[in-house]
Amino acid sequence: MKKIFLTLSFICLILYTKGQAFTWYKSDRFRIGAETGPSLIFLFGNPIMEQMNRPTVGFMGGFTFQYNITNQPDQSLHLSLNTGLYFERKGAIATPQSLQSVGFQFGNTTIYSNFEYLTLPILFKIGLEKKRDPLKGRKVNPRFYLNAGPYFGILLSQTFVFENPDSLRIIQENTMNDKRLDIGISVGLGIELPITRRCFLTFEVRNNLGLYNISAVPVSGDGTIQTNSTNFIFGFSYWIIKKRGAANHV
Repeated sequence: MKKIFLTLSFICLILYTKGQAFTWYKSDRFRIGAETGPSLIFLFGNPIMEQMNRPTVGFMGGFTFQYNITNQPDQSLHLSLNTGLYFERKGAIATPQSLQSVGFQFGNTTIYSNFEYLTLPILFKIGLEKKRDPLKGRKVNPRFYLNAGPYFGILLSQTFVFENPDSLRIIQENTMNDKRLDIGISVGLGIELPITRRCFLTFEVRNNLGLYNISAVPVSGDGTIQTNSTNFIFGFSYWIIKKRGAANHV
């Protein structure tokens, strides 16, 4: 983690130094970035699924794009629209004990249900920071923020992975039994930490609640299969600032 932080700081220093010959104006609207992190994932929607499956660890990562709706340097409340494209693993784990509890006999076999998605969130973001004093320059303060909005996922593949203590590992393809689309609601809470005026590190905890039955075949008890993931996101973003002629730097 220390090496990653130093690398990102070095990149920001280069970008910041390169832009010193320009004056930056309030038309600055866009930010791009990258995010990644582990996830706590599980499936729900019917009693057998919920009794048999347990939460497990997944992951996510991708690129982000932010459009700033409000962009005044002396404001404490900031509104923006966030989107991006992520690769995300969702699913659950069935342990020998949980399988036996519903009558399935697989010995000591553990079963992983892996759903791999390409996900597009469309999030409305509200940021709050200490109000800046125009007389003290355009210092950027740490900012807390709230994200909320829908997400859309496209299923790339779904597999069952069977593992037992004898190191036997079997992968079974099951994509044909699932729908290609997943739809849900994402809500997240995070903080932005400035490295320079244009570069930020972010940390966010985000929950993605699936609202759509992803099973393409009938489910026991006329139930559903739905996804849920809680992401612990570490990110880096870069403020794309419009330049208008040479002048003193900010």
